[in-house]
Amino acid sequence: MDDCCDSHQTHDEDAAETHEIEVARQVAESTPEFMAAMSACLRLVETLGMDHPDTTRAMQRAMALSPPSLNAFMADKARELDLIPEADGYTDDGQPVYSLEAIAAKLGMSMDEAKQAMDAMLADRAALGLPAVLIDPATVHRKH
Repeated sequence: MDDCCDSHQTHDEDAAETHEIEVARQVAESTPEFMAAMSACLRLVETLGMDHPDTTRAMQRAMALSPPSLNAFMADKARELDLIPEADGYTDDGQPVYSLEAIAAKLGMSMDEAKQAMDAMLADRAALGLPAVLIDPATVHRKH
């Protein structure tokens, strides 16, 4: 005999419903430009693969156009999955800041490899007309 009645959901059902609500909210906040950029990115993933430079640039463009709620959701998921290091500090508006050293260590890269990857990413963003801002370390509020 079950310990619950038919009107109660399991934890998995609750999680699935919460996820569906979050996806619906993000789609509702999405612009047509973001949706088009995301579609283009997904086509490139299917045809060229996730690691292709054109796919990477398309993902950067899509993320630059993504709604703030999606950015927050993805950042939370990256922290949950331990894909990014702990933030070294925060900007005045509360945005986390990561050192290149911490990112390199998290990804198992040398500092030279991390610097080259960062330079390539910044060049790609500039070529796409996207902001490529480095944060002045003097303006970062360090974690204690």
